[in-house]
Amino acid sequence: MPSFEAVLSLQSVRNATISPDGKQVVYEVTSTDWEDNRYDTELWLSRDGATPFPLTNNAKGNSNNAKWSPDSQWIAYLTKKRGPYPDLCDAARRRRIISGYELYG
Repeated sequence: MPSFEAVLSLQSVRNATISPDGKQVVYEVTSTDWEDNRYDTELWLSRDGATPFPLTNNAKGNSNNAKWSPDSQWIAYLTKKRGPYPDLCDAARRRRIISGYELYG
């Protein structure tokens, strides 16, 4: 039987959203950060059935609630960051438009 810590350490996936053109999916992955005693939620993206990759990687922060633009070119999401802006995950394609709200595309 797995330990309590092992169960809490399992990653969970939720809120998968398929792009309007049906070619991409963005979803949330939540994992346990034992060092900081918290859960970390980041966004992952899969394009055209390819291997998913992390869209966000916010040290000490979370990203969630992703929404597609009608043309499937942009993803808006909420982020709570602790630290300097911008997040460096594919920063060339991302821009912060107001504090805590970003677009990816």
